[in-house]
Amino acid sequence: MLTLFLLSLAYADELTYTDDKQGIEYDWSSLQRSSDNPWKISTGDDLFLSSTYYFNFGTDLDRSCSTDAVSAIEVVELFGDLFETCQVVGRHQMWEASPIDKRNPNKGIEITYGGGDRCSLDQTAFAGSPRSITFRLVCSSSESAWAFTDDDELGACNAILEKYTKAGCPYPISAGWSKYWKYFIWGLGAVVVYIFAGCLFNIAKGKTGMGVLPSLNFWSELPDKVKDGLDSTSIKLKTIVSKGTKGATGGRSYELI
Repeated sequence: MLTLFLLSLAYADELTYTDDKQGIEYDWSSLQRSSDNPWKISTGDDLFLSSTYYFNFGTDLDRSCSTDAVSAIEVVELFGDLFETCQVVGRHQMWEASPIDKRNPNKGIEITYGGGDRCSLDQTAFAGSPRSITFRLVCSSSESAWAFTDDDELGACNAILEKYTKAGCPYPISAGWSKYWKYFIWGLGAVVVYIFAGCLFNIAKGKTGMGVLPSLNFWSELPDKVKDGLDSTSIKLKTIVSKGTKGATGGRSYELI
């Protein structure tokens, strides 16, 4: 159950970025698409040489260049689909984010996915390093199409895509516990999934009644274990306090009058 809870928190964080110092948060979950309908942007001459980037946010693509699940790939085609090469350019598990301009966080945010295939552009300083892709979300009240920020997007070691979008606009985070509501929801969801899956598993094993509850022995023994732990801690604290008192009085005891 704890593992499911931690995984849910990690997944949630892949679509948000919080700056506690500025008191703001970015949320680009609206840009996440279904795995079979990812974002796509093409460049180059469609008749001779073309390049297409497929990517998604916080999830993997249905297609990949290998058996590994990835979030961004580049497919280069020569003479249509006669010759085709494919390279991984990013994985959503290897992500980092930061404001485009730290002095002006309202400008937007950049998300980078790393862990791609080795870059083969020898003329660049990044040759031989893993490829990556950066998504620059510029804060805007309207939505634009994705666009490359330079002219060497074909096979770039770090491809940079830019989009004007509301998802790039930060919003103030509320004070107190209210900003953690989503973590509570994810945690609660993980608990529900854990109990439901555990009950189905135990039913399939032929258990009935209270026996279908997952880890029933653990939960029934938990109060006694907590009590034993508190008792043990209390005894240790009393021992430490007793030793400290003896040291402070030189081993002598005094009787109050």
